[in-house]
Amino acid sequence: TRAYVLDTALRPVPVGTEGELYVSGRGLARGYLGREALTSERFVADPYGPPGTRMYRTGDRVRWGADGNLEFLGRADGQIKIRGHRVEPGEIESAFMACEGIAQAAVLAREDHRRVKRLVAYLVPEGETGGDAAVTAARARVTDTLPDHMVPSAVVVLDGPLPLTPNGKLDAKALPEPRWTSLTGTDTPGTPTETALAALFAEVLGLPAVGVHDSFFELGGDSIVAIQLVNRAREAGIGITPRDVFRNRTVAALARAAGEPAAAPARPAVALDPDALPVSPLQEGFFFHARFDTEAADLYLVQELLDLEAPVDPDRLRRALQLLLDRHPLMRASFRQLPGGEVVQRLADHVTLPWLEADTAEAALHDILRADRAEPFDLGRPPLLRATLVRDGRRHRLLLTLHHIVADGWSVAVLLRELTAAYRGAGLPQPAAPEPYLSWLAHRDRDAAREAWRQALAGVEGPTRLPQ
Repeated sequence: TRAYVLDTALRPVPVGTEGELYVSGRGLARGYLGREALTSERFVADPYGPPGTRMYRTGDRVRWGADGNLEFLGRADGQIKIRGHRVEPGEIESAFMACEGIAQAAVLAREDHRRVKRLVAYLVPEGETGGDAAVTAARARVTDTLPDHMVPSAVVVLDGPLPLTPNGKLDAKALPEPRWTSLTGTDTPGTPTETALAALFAEVLGLPAVGVHDSFFELGGDSIVAIQLVNRAREAGIGITPRDVFRNRTVAALARAAGEPAAAPARPAVALDPDALPVSPLQEGFFFHARFDTEAADLYLVQELLDLEAPVDPDRLRRALQLLLDRHPLMRASFRQLPGGEVVQRLADHVTLPWLEADTAEAALHDILRADRAEPFDLGRPPLLRATLVRDGRRHRLLLTLHHIVADGWSVAVLLRELTAAYRGAGLPQPAAPEPYLSWLAHRDRDAAREAWRQALAGVEGPTRLPQ
């Protein structure tokens, strides 16, 4: 893979100078399926590679640092990144403009009161009357037609046309900041459930008060904060799910869906049964987006293909990988769904690494990758990791496939460093305690949480941040 930082004439820029990032190499896609115009715009000839090769125009504005790292400066084409998704504001603006009664629309990313980036829509209604009704209808239609990550968290209605710069472009600095506070905070809760939920809304959103008709998402909520809300509501005896929060976005609507609160369950006084550890908030978010009983989970497979320097000892490499499984309890996790719908995980005492070896030509490597990708994991059977050693003459490649629910990009990097150390014979320390954070989750105790994080992060190199 090659990375270039180029100017508008496709010339490399000096270190410290802003340019656009282009990438090329053997992993480059052929284009966008069924979108010839966009393919020709993004996949351009590579003047610095072999004849006939192409490079991809990412649209990212970057610059090289003196240390050789790339610094991201923003988007060159107006794309913005929200909650891990790349979003084209123009698509959202077009959706609003397609609604009756909307004369102008602009969509920007703004930071809320918690310094979290969110989408904000600025709308100019047609005419002098009926604007509120048109905006309400437009918001409802956009919410129903666009994916959740593209629905603006706030809508600001302007009295006049969109402000423009002398060059005729949108003057974003002249647009008012959205009000990330309660719009109807004086609304008094009418039932015990509304009272409890209003307090929980304010707590997880970091607001002094929330009205019973305020939208959770317009005040800055998202899917992760929704999970926090659900967990705290369950502690208060209010049985709701993340999907309930998305369907019933206000305190009043959510209270009607939940009914009256039951007696708050007593917190366990002893450690959890190791056969039924709770899932972490991020894992719970995974099961919110991919139901436990569907094959949507297969979309979350992670493949790492590593080139290894010869000579390679296959048995020694397999033992090094097995050592990682023995060291990390979460790499031995499996998941099951209880009759009430809750998902729990079990950390097996020992599992054997699924290990394959294959001799193949270079041309057949993509067939191995495709076949491996097509083989789903059974979330109920650990480990959610497998390894294939591919030999092509004297060349060795290691294919590691794992499920995203047990490792993210940061932890994969840690695993690869530990794999190298284990293969070379360097000793790896054993964890001090098995998943103290998971044990704390059932208690929801702040002091215990901080101590659990200290134990979990003991010996970890690099900066760490404890939950506040």
